[in-house]
Formats: sequence, C-alpha cells, structure tokens
Amino acid sequence: MASIARRYIIISRRRNRCSTRSSARSWKATTNWRARIADSPISPARKLRELITALMNSYGSNYPLLYIYIREDLTHVSDTRSSWSEHMRHLNRNIEQSVIDIVEQGYADKSFRRVGVPRIVAYGILGMLNWSHRWYKPDRGASADEIGKVFAEMILSGLESPY
Repeated sequence: MASIARRYIIISRRRNRCSTRSSARSWKATTNWRARIADSPISPARKLRELITALMNSYGSNYPLLYIYIREDLTHVSDTRSSWSEHMRHLNRNIEQSVIDIVEQGYADKSFRRVGVPRIVAYGILGMLNWSHRWYKPDRGASADEIGKVFAEMILSGLESPY
C-alpha cells in the first residue's frame, strides 16, 4: 500500500503538481526565517526558542502540506521528482544544521549543559517537533504557537546551564 505522501504526490500530479510546488514554497519560506534566526546575534537559548516556535508555527500555517512532506522518505521519491526531492532534502539539511549550530553555540558559551553530541540533541528536538504530525490539528486543542512555546520551554529547561 502506498504511503499517504505518495498518494498525495499522485493526486498532485493530476492537479498540475500544484501541491508539490506549494510544499517547496512553504519549506523554503521556513528556511528563510531559519537563516534570519540562526545568523542573528541573539543568545543561543533565544535562537533555539524562536526557531522551535517558528517551526511549529510554520507547520500550523502550512497544515497539512509540511506534515505530508516530513512523513515522506525523500530518498524513495521517483526519478521524475528527483530534482524536487533533492531540493527539499537540501532545505531540510539547512534546518538540521541550524539546530546543530545553535546547540554548539550554547555549548561553546556554556549557556547549555553538554547533554550529548550536538547532532543527537538536534535530532531529538526536530523529532519532537516532527512527531506532532501524529496528533496536531489546527482546529482542535492548542495553537501551533502555544505548542511551539511549550516545546521550547521543555527543551531549554533540559539544556540551559543553571550556573
């Protein structure tokens, strides 16, 4: 049985690939603010807080497109989508690297406790956000902004150095 994302891609082909372009535009917009936050002179804790909240808000405002995208294993997208798939993987790597860089900055200035390898910490943070595709519904319960703030608080409470 085809995954939800593959079914979505098949449907989008029938609709002149509008949805694929939309998810690329949505993710590109996400990576634009990612760069503004990651490259700013603010503290690593504030960068991480803003990045987590902004990413969750992006998931909410682009619901369900980005959730469909994050559920797909882009290495298995057909050759007809290989340039799109490579572009999306590049955007995804930029977000991953930004979180890794922020964690490294926090370790370097000692504002974060060294709880593990930066890549593992970053994957944990992104995994926490990405798992929200299983339960987040924009029309029910907490807003994306509220969820992002709660996630950021939980993560930073575990990372911030008490000294």
